Amino acid sequence: MGDLLFLISHQSCSRLGKANERGERLADFCNENELIVTNTLFQQYPRRLYTWISPDGRTRNQIDYILIKRRWRSSVKVAKTYPGADCGSDHQLLVAEIRSKLKSVKRDTPPRRYDVNRINEQYRVEVRNSFQILLEQEEEWTPNELWEQTKKAISTAAQNNLPKPKKTRSPWISEEVGTMADERRQVKARGILTEKDKRQYKDLSRRIQRRTRQDKQDFLERKCKEVESHSSTNHYRDLFRAVKEITGKKTPKLDVIKDEDGEILTESDQIKQRWQQYCQGLYASKDGLGGETEPIEVDENEPDILRSEVVMAMKKMRTGKAPGYDDIPAELIKETGDEGVDVVHKLCNLLWKDKSWPIDWTRSIFLPLPKRATQENAKTTGPSL
Repeated sequence: MGDLLFLISHQSCSRLGKANERGERLADFCNENELIVTNTLFQQYPRRLYTWISPDGRTRNQIDYILIKRRWRSSVKVAKTYPGADCGSDHQLLVAEIRSKLKSVKRDTPPRRYDVNRINEQYRVEVRNSFQILLEQEEEWTPNELWEQTKKAISTAAQNNLPKPKKTRSPWISEEVGTMADERRQVKARGILTEKDKRQYKDLSRRIQRRTRQDKQDFLERKCKEVESHSSTNHYRDLFRAVKEITGKKTPKLDVIKDEDGEILTESDQIKQRWQQYCQGLYASKDGLGGETEPIEVDENEPDILRSEVVMAMKKMRTGKAPGYDDIPAELIKETGDEGVDVVHKLCNLLWKDKSWPIDWTRSIFLPLPKRATQENAKTTGPSL
């Protein structure tokens, strides 16, 4: 609707300017939709009311507004403008302070991540010493107990010696832009009173905009060259990371889903139950033959798993993958040396003989991946384990 000039007499305590036709239309819109204008509710000095200054500096009007629902009127503490804020615009910064009480949402503790590209010798020494002590113990372990001890040794050594990964994103705005912005802020703080001050302020604003656009263009060119380099060398992980940094697109997380009848579910337990029902129907046999299968008879005299097989399997473990439920990436396991091979070898033979799995190995992380614009339907959101 553009800039607005209006007042709403029944809810305004403080206003500036005269009403026009567009303002009257907005006033009718507010009345029909139970909305209020927050920055006309409080008595303020005129300099806290006007939101726009004419180019000649003589005219000041209140043409920007913050609207909220009438039911939240008591939550608004104050709404006013800040003329001293340097926005690089003829409009003034309008801020509303709202008192809110947020509902506490219980969330799982986020997993700890390690910078696997900086595995040092201290980690290798500590985890190998822990494994050596573990191998020397003559205690009879179950597969789950041995795995818990193995996981504890790796996690403790990683926490003591490995740093957390840092999100390094180089800012594309140069220091020159920051210097000019500080200079423009000082000009505005002194007061734009003379024609010389106005020309200086406008000149700085034009230079900042021009330099900012140039910095953005240089940044995109560097990233495009980086994408081409990763594509030619088949470094796809770095390629997609660079593309994601350029586009900046993020899929919003939607913590709701619809049930079979189309009703929206918001509670965590209901959402989990809905996914369980969907997966059961998804993987159910259509020919009616999908029930419990008969156990396969295994000869008790089967040979043990060879250590060379464990070595080969650990070498083939792919790096750069997300960890599972145990939060241990493959890079940490591959750096455990001969002691780590011996522990994994012992664990595999325990699994083979005991015919039971560690609890962590029976759990999966379920990630819904939206395939369409809507994320509320399980059929349009694919599961990823």
